[in-house]
Amino acid sequence: MDRIGNFLLYIAAALYLFVNGILGFDKKGDFNDMSVAIFGTSSSGLGPIFTIVLAVIGVIAGALLLLKLFKIAIPRIELLMLIVIIVYAVFIVIVDVIGLFKDFNQFGLTYLATVATHLMVLGALITSARNTN
Repeated sequence: MDRIGNFLLYIAAALYLFVNGILGFDKKGDFNDMSVAIFGTSSSGLGPIFTIVLAVIGVIAGALLLLKLFKIAIPRIELLMLIVIIVYAVFIVIVDVIGLFKDFNQFGLTYLATVATHLMVLGALITSARNTN
């Protein structure tokens, strides 16, 4: 049962990251939300560039998780996963924690569901990085 649970967790996290990465190229999804939380709603400046960078990282992270599921060896995957984990942890702090302090009225069930999703993805990333050693 543990194998099935890990398999489903990896697939869910990989799809979440991959799809949000693709959505980021169209200025949608969680990575765009992070960019807006940091830089505001401006369509010029660093916001769109930051969204694209996060989208690329999301697509790469999703692909790495999927490749890991199929036991495809990737050189330096530990380092790549560590970078993705750090970026995603910063993402959670900025979007969920700091964003809550900026607008406490957003706290509610929708907010908690979003935080739970982000923590599940972070947990899957940490678990996958730990299993590569």
